[in-house]
Amino acid sequence: MSALRKRFVLTSFHVWAGALAAVMAMGAVAGVIVFVKGLSVTNLTDLVPWGLWITIDLSSIAMSAGAFLLCAAVYLLGLKRFQPVARTATFIGLIGYSMAVLTLLLDIGRPDRFWHALVYWNPHSLLWEVTMCVTLYLTVLLLETAPIFGETEWMQARFPRLAKRLESVHHLAPYLAVAGLCLSILHQSSLGATYGVLKARPIWYRPDLSVLFMASAVVGGPSLTILVSMLASRLSKRAPVNDHLLERLSYFVGWALVVYLYFRFWDALAMTYTYEPGRTEGLRMLTRG
Repeated sequence: MSALRKRFVLTSFHVWAGALAAVMAMGAVAGVIVFVKGLSVTNLTDLVPWGLWITIDLSSIAMSAGAFLLCAAVYLLGLKRFQPVARTATFIGLIGYSMAVLTLLLDIGRPDRFWHALVYWNPHSLLWEVTMCVTLYLTVLLLETAPIFGETEWMQARFPRLAKRLESVHHLAPYLAVAGLCLSILHQSSLGATYGVLKARPIWYRPDLSVLFMASAVVGGPSLTILVSMLASRLSKRAPVNDHLLERLSYFVGWALVVYLYFRFWDALAMTYTYEPGRTEGLRMLTRG
């Protein structure tokens, strides 16, 4: 026992792993409480069916948009130099969409019926379309990240045959990029359309929300990829990053942000010089209190 104690050396990895385990434990406890007591513990009601949880869903999906953008740039536009960054974006996308799916399982109130949307189709519902696209795109992300897991030393040492099969999925990358691009555009824009068709909330009832949601995802996804790549390269020598690639990607993010702000400016201006019952009053309440 004393020999084992002498061998153990506390490193930064153990600190990060311990902090992550603590956060996961708190999340697991909170999830069990929701499963046992229901959504009443979240103060969500029929009058206020969406709370902060829907913000987590939307933000995790939007911030994972770098996966489909960079994969499309690499495999469809032929920008192979961005492939290392695309791998990082794909892994971030897998984490983000996994978070969204887990949060939605809690948010629906009856997680045992999660499969209803996959079996009982409602093509007239935007939320059903979002559910189907998110589920399918999560499958695409699992396939896109399969070669990353297959290239790990642990997988190649323990399961060499499985590692080779996972690496062989890389040949499907162009087809997965096309599928991911289509599915992402569909559900990113449909998330905005969900708000846009809610006429009961006049402040949201605008047809341009689909464009704004899509533009914000184009900005947010690559931005998170740049941040994670920079942090990983600073914290670990095993995650080198090409600063030139990040610089080129940051140029794209900057121009995409300009486009988003342009649309956002006209969206806000249009609400000020036109009068719509309920919407104008809602805008005054938000801006003036």
